[in-house]
Amino acid sequence: MANKLNFNILLVGLDFSEMDDTLIRYSHMLSELSVVSHIYFVHIVKDLEIPDAVLDRFPNLKPPLLLTKDWRP
Repeated sequence: MANKLNFNILLVGLDFSEMDDTLIRYSHMLSELSVVSHIYFVHIVKDLEIPDAVLDRFPNLKPPLLLTKDWRP
């Protein structure tokens, strides 16, 4: 019996770096080796600071909540 990967859904984080092309190709390869029904690509943002131009237009906009590894509910 051959080993078959069993992924239904893939979640791939992309950040517009050189690694993105590799991640997309690897996701494609995994989808061909397994029964993947969906691949979700998520844009990972390193800098969450809101530009002043955006804040000027949307003054009530709140910055995203940042959770650290020390965060506890």
